[in-house]
Amino acid sequence: PSPIEVRTESLYQESNKLYVGSFSDGVYVVNLSNNTSSFLNFVPNVPVRTIMPTKKNSILIATDGAGLYEVDNHTAQLKNLYITNEDDEMSLSGNTVADVFVDDDNCFWVATYTNGISYLDSDNRHIHWIKHEKNNNNSLISNHVNVIFEDSEGDMWYGTNNGVSLH
Repeated sequence: PSPIEVRTESLYQESNKLYVGSFSDGVYVVNLSNNTSSFLNFVPNVPVRTIMPTKKNSILIATDGAGLYEVDNHTAQLKNLYITNEDDEMSLSGNTVADVFVDDDNCFWVATYTNGISYLDSDNRHIHWIKHEKNNNNSLISNHVNVIFEDSEGDMWYGTNNGVSLH
């Protein structure tokens, strides 16, 4: 394929498609079977931190400042946009998404850089926030969450600016 000349932040390949998340030029989709590329014009020109699949044939695009985009993998059309709304507790806790984890039930664990974790049940769009609580040792150690990991026993680990939390 023709080279895409952008500063690349993230890559994800799904069969014959390569998703290229850039630092400031949105997301490109390269069709590896016919060497063509297209641009997802609904994703703004912000850093794309990670691109990953869901369990239901969509791709999640985590952005730095513009929320989380769910894209249909077959049509490349926007299915859902998850963003923060201060007046709605059923929204993301922040738009700066550092990482995303999709569990076996197709629930999304969204790490926001300054606002903890948003746990999203994609079937009913219910969102639960997991945040640091002052003087509570069982809460997140910090709301600055950089990475999410699930171990072999199903425990969730959160890498934060102040250390690691276990949930």
